[in-house]
Formats: sequence, C-alpha cells, structure tokens
Amino acid sequence: ITTAGLEADLAAPRYSPDGRHIVYVEADADRFHLKLYDRGTDKNRVLYRSESQIIAPTWHPGGEQIVFGHDANGVYNLYRLPLAVTAAPTPVSHVRGGLFFPSFSSAGRSLAAETLAPLHRFRLRYRTCCAPGSSQ
Repeated sequence: ITTAGLEADLAAPRYSPDGRHIVYVEADADRFHLKLYDRGTDKNRVLYRSESQIIAPTWHPGGEQIVFGHDANGVYNLYRLPLAVTAAPTPVSHVRGGLFFPSFSSAGRSLAAETLAPLHRFRLRYRTCCAPGSSQ
C-alpha cells in the first residue's frame, strides 16, 4: 500500500465493505492524514488533514462514508466523512468524556463506541445515526 519513514506512522487500516479500498491514518510530526488506498489503481489519496489527532476510522456498511475519532475540539468525538463529495468532516457526537473506536451495526443504522465515564471507567454507548443521506 505505502511505506512511511521514521518521520511518519501508519495506523488503523480498514477494508471497505466491498474490499476495493483501505482507509488508514498517517501521522507525521505536524499533521494527521486520513487516507484512502484504491486497490484497483494502486493509488493513495488524502481524504482529510488535521493538526488534531485522528483515530480508529471505520466504514459505514454501505461504503459511502467513514466515521472516525477526532479531537478537533480537544475532546475525542466521532466525525463522519462522506466519500461522494469533497467536504469537511461533520460531527456525529459531542460528549464530554469523548467517544472512541466506532463500530456500525450490520445495517448501518446504529453506531456503538467507547466513552470515558466518571472515575476513568470505560463504557459502551450506542445511538441511531449516520444513515446514508441523513443529516445525523
């Protein structure tokens, strides 16, 4: 797919539902990059760049969007990025303890994630969200 020298890290590769693409995170000294590798063309492209950390990208089961953890506002929350248009990611959550490591139901109508509860205990949360074409 790609290689990174000592100045960058590669993390969290995830196959698309159809197996044609792999989304992953590349981090260097200055930025985090959400990237997409196309297995058919053997090309990588940057989907999103940020000075804030990006973690745990996951595909919506329909394959038309990616949800990932991002600390854009200082607390990890979930953001989604539709692949059909060039746009900035939009927030899916805004919780005080943050949300991490999203996972979709098989139909893509619900999303589960970890959150940090009081006393630094993790718990799972879920919500209905992210249906293709919805504003959630």
